[in-house]
Amino acid sequence: MRDTLGHDVDDRFGPARLAGWRRVWNVGSDEESHPERVVYRAGERFHGVMVVLGIEPTASARPCDGAVFPATRYDLANLDIRERNYDRVDVTHEVSWPNKPADCEVHTYVPKPTAINRIGRAEGVRPVVVRRGYFTLVEEAFTEAGQLDSYRETTPAPPYPIVDLIVAGLAEAADA
Repeated sequence: MRDTLGHDVDDRFGPARLAGWRRVWNVGSDEESHPERVVYRAGERFHGVMVVLGIEPTASARPCDGAVFPATRYDLANLDIRERNYDRVDVTHEVSWPNKPADCEVHTYVPKPTAINRIGRAEGVRPVVVRRGYFTLVEEAFTEAGQLDSYRETTPAPPYPIVDLIVAGLAEAADA
């Protein structure tokens, strides 16, 4: 977040629950969606699709665990650029956490149809994988938050192989 926003937010994250949504492995990124990235697998240029977590509506009564942090309009503009495979949506009424201010506005990022469809178009044509660095980073974040068990109970295992990839020209970021 520091790289995206230009300031630290680590001490301002707080646990939250998002009702009516669930995490799924449904966001695909590739050279078209992220032309600034060069990805390598075993020393060779990787031309496949990397799949990361997104969310989708669900009728499940179990909320999706996550985190919130305060953001300025400037922060949101920078996050919109970073999260270009997603649309920012207002989920103020679906989010809860202890001491939630009554007058706050809460947003999350929902995968764009183009990012979801990128996976289906690639299946059977080129590799579709989950980057091990991303998978590990997600599990470490939920471990730090004390929510790893809940994450594993509410998030399906990746439906694609988890592989070692190197993303050149990019600091190891959560969405890489």
